[in-house]
Amino acid sequence: MHELSLSYATVESVLESVASLNASRVISVTLVAGELSGVSIEAFQFSFPIAAAGTILEDTNLIINSEPVRVFCSPCNQISALANIQNFRCPLCGLASGDIRSGEDFIIQSIEVESDETETAETVTTEVPQNEHAHR
Repeated sequence: MHELSLSYATVESVLESVASLNASRVISVTLVAGELSGVSIEAFQFSFPIAAAGTILEDTNLIINSEPVRVFCSPCNQISALANIQNFRCPLCGLASGDIRSGEDFIIQSIEVESDETETAETVTTEVPQNEHAHR
């Protein structure tokens, strides 16, 4: 289950991103998971609270948005979302296309924190570093 190590990497990345904000807690983390990212959303949702335990991310609202696979079709000169990731064919003309334009990433889209100093929420946008724990 690589989602546990991915959860720890995500928590670490969030903590690094908010370190300079004097955050008392992280209210929410919004992620984007591409359909080809290789991440099991259910396993990640299960493992994230384990990784976040004892940090300012404990009890964070985790939001995961799915990103469809989009391919570029040269004959159509269009980028289109695939109806099925088992069939890499342009949905407009039916020709095979392996020119993937989106749907492979697993990124942090935004982080909402509560600051010690202002007691208000602040949103930070960041991205999970592309290393052995992150997918691209």
